[in-house]
Amino acid sequence: MTEDDGPLSVAIGEDEDDSTIADDDYLYRRVARDPVNTKQEADAVRASSAAFQDNSDGISVFLESVMAELNLEIPWSVIAGKEPRRFAIARLRVEVVRGLGCGVTRDADPAEEPPHPCNPAHALVHLPPVGKRPQHRLRGELARLAELLQTS
Repeated sequence: MTEDDGPLSVAIGEDEDDSTIADDDYLYRRVARDPVNTKQEADAVRASSAAFQDNSDGISVFLESVMAELNLEIPWSVIAGKEPRRFAIARLRVEVVRGLGCGVTRDADPAEEPPHPCNPAHALVHLPPVGKRPQHRLRGELARLAELLQTS
């Protein structure tokens, strides 16, 4: 068995899951409405695995609990400053993400110009170190389990 074929049961590091983030919190991710990041299914559009592509730090998301503390419009503040018809928002519960063996950490973004209102709510989802193909399957599971919220 190669690294790419490895099991999905490899644990993430302690520093890749913040126990102060509640399992019943929600995570929101901005998703471009295009053929790469969304898929048309029989009766609905859903996120694709590409919508959960991670960078070297993790998968960028926003925590609902922090957005609520900031009195932001949930979930629509996630796409503030973007053309609403060009983006959807993927929503997942933290417990679902952790159930897949992933972790979640806070990562409040530094100030940017102009600042995005959700920056203080920024967090990262960390995939376990299981190889490329298993990570692709994990991103596919995240996409399958995510609720895709769209404006009209």
